[in-house]
Amino acid sequence: MRTTRLAPLAAVLASACVAQVGPTGDRGDRDTGDCTLEPYALTLTTEADLRDIPRGCFSLDGDLVIERSTLANLDALKQLRDVRGALRIEDNGALTTLAGLADVRVAGELVIEGNPRLADLTGLDGTDELTALTLRSNPALRDLSGLRNLTEISGDVLVSNNAALASVAGLDKLATVRGDLVVEVNDQLTSLSGLGRLSAVGSVTLERNPRLQSVAGLSALTTTGRVLITGNAALASLTGLQLTRVTGDLDLENNGLVGLGSLANLGEVGGNLIVSANPSLTGIDGLSTGLVVSGSLRITNNGRLASIYALYLGARATSLVITGNPALSRPRVEHIELNATHQAAFPTRTITGNGTASSPTYEPHG
Repeated sequence: MRTTRLAPLAAVLASACVAQVGPTGDRGDRDTGDCTLEPYALTLTTEADLRDIPRGCFSLDGDLVIERSTLANLDALKQLRDVRGALRIEDNGALTTLAGLADVRVAGELVIEGNPRLADLTGLDGTDELTALTLRSNPALRDLSGLRNLTEISGDVLVSNNAALASVAGLDKLATVRGDLVVEVNDQLTSLSGLGRLSAVGSVTLERNPRLQSVAGLSALTTTGRVLITGNAALASLTGLQLTRVTGDLDLENNGLVGLGSLANLGEVGGNLIVSANPSLTGIDGLSTGLVVSGSLRITNNGRLASIYALYLGARATSLVITGNPALSRPRVEHIELNATHQAAFPTRTITGNGTASSPTYEPHG
């Protein structure tokens, strides 16, 4: 089904455009001659809609939507060069491959969602920049290498509920995400390897990825907005994370963390720093000396937490909350309350509901 996009007459008349050459310099068996620029959006839902596909090489000035179709492949689109709007591929129960797109370049938003048999993204190799990316609820999706030439996304990225996705390898050239990066509920995801060039992100959310063991793939990222890492039961370490500044909140909740290693370079948190409900966490010694938290530093409900020594070494926050840590002995928290230097560093303090026993070993006081 065609949906005409109103466009300036000059743009419609200038309908002959030189075909864009893919990243490898060719288009396989596709024609590399002149292409027509079609000034409309195209929706494919039924077999009858395939009749609306232009003959010969063409580009779309609007969106391409493939939704709730019975298509098993996209071979009918093999002459498509560019989609200047969004490409949305949603809820196609029989679709197994995008290879028929043959290195199409998408300029707008890319949404791949609800395609139960789609295993990879081959066919999108011509895409280097997007306005947003959504990969959600594709239970067979295992391979992102079809996005290997993607370098920048001007909006948000959502990678969610892809049950077979074990890696984000294939995003190796992605350097900039100007919006939010959200990676959540991917049952087989074990690492973020493949994001090694990502150095600019608006914010980061890693949530409820039960097998995620490493965040080292974010090693190029030093400054970002809010960071939420929560509900990742297998994540025992933050090794490889090289953050120096977080302008919003840094929230570490309900992970498998045993320590806060790799936060030694973190000098500033512009919002709140929350360390909560991490059942295996025994100490916060990875925090940098001289850390400044503009908001509240909250250390709560960590069942095995026994050491807060890092707080004695020059950390500062507008307020400090240490509650519900039953393994944290009274002398260790009382030192914060009774030491004048720490009182100045944490002008507002709430310290309750922690352990009552004396410290089993001597912990140096700063």
